[in-house]
Amino acid sequence: MRILVVEDDLETMYALKAVLTSEHHEVWCAGNLDAGIELAKARAYHLCIVDYKLRGERADPIFQWLTGKTVVISASQINEDVILNQGINRVLYKPFSICQLLSN
Repeated sequence: MRILVVEDDLETMYALKAVLTSEHHEVWCAGNLDAGIELAKARAYHLCIVDYKLRGERADPIFQWLTGKTVVISASQINEDVILNQGINRVLYKPFSICQLLSN
């Protein structure tokens, strides 16, 4: 499965990449919104994992470019209805488990 991870906390981003690649997924990572948009435009993904707050910016501009199932992760409460109305499949709050992330 091709997975895009957009996360500005590098420790979290690399941990997700390590776990997901150990499960034999192909993982592309971006540490900021602009890099994430470029990766999202470049190819289709089966799963996109996007931190909602990237260096103080909301991740909304990337949503139009995402393909496949999309999970927004956040360390703080966000208006889930607004997010889900933008075509996002799920919102998870940190900390979360990989099982939660990959479950339907």
